[in-house]
Formats: sequence, C-alpha cells, structure tokens
Amino acid sequence: MKKTLAVLLGTVLTFTGVGFGTGKVFLATEAKADVVDHDGATSAEDHGGGHGGGHGETEAAKDVVIEVGRVMVPIYKARTITYVIAQVGVSMPDNDEASFLRSEAGATEIRNDIIGAMMQLEKSPILNGPSIDSEKLSEHVLSSLEDDYSGIKDVLFLSLTKTETSRG
Repeated sequence: MKKTLAVLLGTVLTFTGVGFGTGKVFLATEAKADVVDHDGATSAEDHGGGHGGGHGETEAAKDVVIEVGRVMVPIYKARTITYVIAQVGVSMPDNDEASFLRSEAGATEIRNDIIGAMMQLEKSPILNGPSIDSEKLSEHVLSSLEDDYSGIKDVLFLSLTKTETSRG
C-alpha cells in the first residue's frame, strides 16, 4: 500500500512539474508580439543590413504591423451566443509607442481596448449581419483607439471568424 501511494504521488508530482514547465515555455513564446513590415520583411537584414531603403526612407520612418493577439467577443441573443474571434494587428510608425505595444503590457492594454470597442458594436449590424464587414469594423475600432493611441494608422484583422452556438 505504501509503495503504491509513493509511486502515485511521485507520478503526480513529476507530471505536474513537466506540465508547469511546458506551459511556461509555451506562454512565453506566445506572449511575444510579432512585428512585420508591410512589405513582409521581418528584420533589418531583409532590408539590406538596416540601411535606408531605395526611396530615401529610414527604417524608423517605415510603418510596421504589430500583432497584438487574439480577441474573442461574445454577442448574446435570446437563443444563441455568437462569438466573434479575431487575430488583430495594428499598423503604425516604428517609434516609442510601437515599442510599448510590442511589450506584453502594451499588447494586453490595446487588446482590452479593442475588445471594448468591439463590445460597443454588440447590437449593430456590423457584427450581427450574416457576415462581418471587416472594413467598417476596422474603421470603428480605429476611431475608438485614436484618443489613446495617436500613432495608429490602421487596425488590421489578420483573421476574423464568427461562430454561433445555441444557449443551453
């Protein structure tokens, strides 16, 4: 009996530690915000060593797309719940505000603001129609973010899905 208890306890502790360590690794890599230039390059080496481009622009003057993560907005109806799920990015110049949004705290802050802006559209036809007009949704979210984030030029929905489930 004591051997069985010791083996069981050892197994539980081992797999708990492995699961915790694996979760830390996956969450750390998932939390990093990816930065991609509009032309698809992801680093200064892709632009010729980080020197100015052929158009006379410097790297700091280029716009970058900062992926801020996935958002999910529930829309409650009488008999169903519709979930709007989106992978969101913002387009802005590469400056101090962009550096802040690349951090975990900045990405979380703007993600919460995007969810709040989308929740305002809960009763509107933008989210309640048969399909979602991503241009109108992007314009609304951008207008609500302009007060707090002046450098944002565009809100991009990298993926946008709508799923309806019955209320149980």
